Amino acid sequence: MKKFFAIVLALCITLTLPAPMSVNASGQYKDSGSLSMSKMSQAEIVQLLKDHPATTPSSLYAKEPSSKNPYSAGELSSQLLSAMTGRLNALRQIAGLPAVTNSKELNDTAQHGAVVLAAKGQLTHYPSKPSDMDDAFYKKGYEGTSSSNVAMGYGPVEAIDGWMDDSDPSNITILGHRRWQLNPQLGQVGFGYYNGFTLESVFDESGEAVDYDFIGWPASGNFPTQLFSGSEAWSVTLNPEKYNWHELQEEDLTVTVKNSAGKTWTLKGGQDYSPVGSGAYFGLSKGGYGVYNCIIFRLDGVDKYEGVYTVTVQGAKDWYGNNADLTYQVEFFDANSGSLSDEKPNDQPDNNPDNQPQQQEISAFVTRLYETCLGRTPDKAGLESWVNVLESGREGGAQVAYNFVFSQEFKNKNYCNEDYVKLLYRAFLGREADGAGLSSWINVMESGTTREEVFNGFAMSTEFRGLCSQYGINIGNAIQVPQYGTIPSGPCSACGKEAPVKGFVTRLYQICLEREPDAAGLSSWINVLVAHQNSGRDVAYGFVFSDEFKGRNYSNTDYVKQLYRAFLGRESDPAGLESWVRLLDNGTSREEVFDGFVGSQEFTDICASYGIVRG
Repeated sequence: MKKFFAIVLALCITLTLPAPMSVNASGQYKDSGSLSMSKMSQAEIVQLLKDHPATTPSSLYAKEPSSKNPYSAGELSSQLLSAMTGRLNALRQIAGLPAVTNSKELNDTAQHGAVVLAAKGQLTHYPSKPSDMDDAFYKKGYEGTSSSNVAMGYGPVEAIDGWMDDSDPSNITILGHRRWQLNPQLGQVGFGYYNGFTLESVFDESGEAVDYDFIGWPASGNFPTQLFSGSEAWSVTLNPEKYNWHELQEEDLTVTVKNSAGKTWTLKGGQDYSPVGSGAYFGLSKGGYGVYNCIIFRLDGVDKYEGVYTVTVQGAKDWYGNNADLTYQVEFFDANSGSLSDEKPNDQPDNNPDNQPQQQEISAFVTRLYETCLGRTPDKAGLESWVNVLESGREGGAQVAYNFVFSQEFKNKNYCNEDYVKLLYRAFLGREADGAGLSSWINVMESGTTREEVFNGFAMSTEFRGLCSQYGINIGNAIQVPQYGTIPSGPCSACGKEAPVKGFVTRLYQICLEREPDAAGLSSWINVLVAHQNSGRDVAYGFVFSDEFKGRNYSNTDYVKQLYRAFLGRESDPAGLESWVRLLDNGTSREEVFDGFVGSQEFTDICASYGIVRG
């Protein structure tokens, strides 16, 4: 939905965004992982793996578990927990991702899960309850197994490498274990182990925001061949802030791989690849395993990876609708070799003095975006990256600004509509919002206009064009508005007001289920709305046709009355109530009546008032 606003007139604008799609010093290749983390030399990687080997220490438990009645979760030793956390962090560092910390609470939940699996003697995320186990122990164990990577037959530290492989026929189509371990937002982990069953709690998303183009395994740059066998699948996860993953389709994708020996592999979507234990494979997974996309491919005829592999992924688009092909290189090396390079990829700074005056102006522009939009001074890598983008003309001021305003770091602030607009005024017009202008912008947002559309109104204003000109920057074009807008998910960091989406879900609990929401359910519904996995209609359907709602056994009359309250925001009128009940009595299904209510303009307006799409 694209709109033009009369109120744009003399209003101001602003822009902002996270770091751009990067290229290395050669200008040809992108790098995987965080844009603010330096690539490692071969010698550094070897030392890292020596410091954190895939070896389980002899001391397993601080307190011995029991998988027989009386059950006891026990406690893993500090040596084992340190070894498991260290190994995971070593692999994440090679992938270009920040370290995670070990959580005592998550350890306890995972340890209960390990004991439940040991008691059942079966590897599953959803174990049944042993007949002699008390409910509280089983409930905590089930929470552990259903929110963790699980493994059987590995040592506990070795299991971490096994989850990174993930290329057996039952896992290659999604690579879920690997993706959870390489989730950029993973902040805390917990581990459990008993009698051959290992758990790794990985659903946490408390990590610091990471700006990246894509996450690759094997990662770009130097990569030890010992971590990637010839039968393993490659994975490329695109940053959903930069790539339009909603429209990403397998049949549109092509991956071309060429090694330094001159051999080329081409894998295309839409062809029949069997997920067997070896041979060529290609697929796209958009399931919710950390980040909601993963391009998966395996090469045939490779016994051992050696030398440089150049990978090109074609068929993805950015949020502007532009082609967003990417090419990267992996240099495999033998970590057991005595001859290793201390050279790091892409260490080629620009020391041309002729570029300094222009760079200083552009640097001031980018610094201003960091300070006003993100509330901090720029990090060196991010500042240099954005200056290069603007200086090269690859993106204009509006596009760069968009990346700040719709970065994960900015989104985590969960600004309410009012504070979102106020920030745009301050950041890019250099003044506070006037009352009339602020009210106008808030009104259009509450009527269903997305934050992206409002951004365009500011970004294309005369005031912002003048601001860009002051810094010697081309303003560029308006951003292409995505199909769905950004939705805040938590309390506003400026005023503390809860995000509207919470009110939408809470309202459904109160009206449809006649109770306050439980924390887990509330969080789950908010998450699917914010990620645009479900629309307002989808969530409403989940409530009305839940077992809890159906268990109330409403009569046709009471069912219709509930729909009036939930989806029209009022009590039923006599004529309308009689008409709907007559339809139900004459054989119209409750699903059909439900569709009539959620398809109404009233429900559309209710959804818009909470900042979500009806669907």
